[in-house]
Amino acid sequence: NGPFARAGVPLQAFKNPDTRIAFESLGRLLDESAAATGCAHFGLLVGERFELDGLGAIGYLMRNSATVGEALRALLLHLYLHDRGAVPILINLEASYVLLGYSIYRHGTPGTAHLYDVAIAIGYRVLKAICGATWKPAHVQFSHVRPKDPRPYRRVLGPNVRFDAEVSGIVFAASWLDCPIPGADPKLRELVMSAI
Repeated sequence: NGPFARAGVPLQAFKNPDTRIAFESLGRLLDESAAATGCAHFGLLVGERFELDGLGAIGYLMRNSATVGEALRALLLHLYLHDRGAVPILINLEASYVLLGYSIYRHGTPGTAHLYDVAIAIGYRVLKAICGATWKPAHVQFSHVRPKDPRPYRRVLGPNVRFDAEVSGIVFAASWLDCPIPGADPKLRELVMSAI
């Protein structure tokens, strides 16, 4: 209970999946957990365990969208239901690439590097889930400094990982945005949209 108490997050908060934790408290919890475990890439490990169903209705909406682009637009429009401390972004880059990124609102938020690690690992897992096993990013980038040991980042996110970038995100071919999502059910999508 040490890291939880030091971060001011009651352990009981994790018994109910609908419980909300303040963004700053989550950042402090990630910081405390990394310190307690001696694992500098703690946030990366948290994000690596993410499944699309963890987004609840937004995840179902994404899984049942017609295309990858439509699914990402649903994420951009509705992530605020889960995350009030940052915003997902989709940026067109030159040479037919896009960046799915994450930007924290408040400068000086505790645990910023860990929060970016969690978010980018989640974004990577989301893209794998909706694009399929053949999807690969051009590269993954982080706005924080290069860690002493970047190998865990390469293990989770592939060989092309960069640090000290302007924005944290996943760069991939824009052509993926038009790809259909296998097994998408438009009727289920409409039901989920109504519920949201």
